[in-house]
Amino acid sequence: MPAKDPNNYPVIAYIIVTGISLFGGISGYLRKIQRGLTKKFSIFELITEAFISVFVGFSAFYLCELSDMDSNATRAIVLITSHFSTKAIYILEFLMDRQAERIGIKLVKQNKGGKDEQ
Repeated sequence: MPAKDPNNYPVIAYIIVTGISLFGGISGYLRKIQRGLTKKFSIFELITEAFISVFVGFSAFYLCELSDMDSNATRAIVLITSHFSTKAIYILEFLMDRQAERIGIKLVKQNKGGKDEQ
């Protein structure tokens, strides 16, 4: 089987991933408004959530492709992670940190003040 090359994916695949990611991000933002986690509707915040969700969705898409997942499972994971938006990034960072510690890699983390911790 030839190696997967993102340049060889059909354009429709990227359109589908973008659409699913936008749907997940917008629904996540509307859910935040409904739960009262944001004060009021903001077009800037909506656009920010949409961009972050597309980034997260494509990250999930490429990880699923790397893992040779089924296309339906890939779509579901893209939707769920794009709905999580920034939470998905924090979850992925946590999992990567935990895996690095298991194999003996010491990571440098930043505290809230922006200074490095050991």
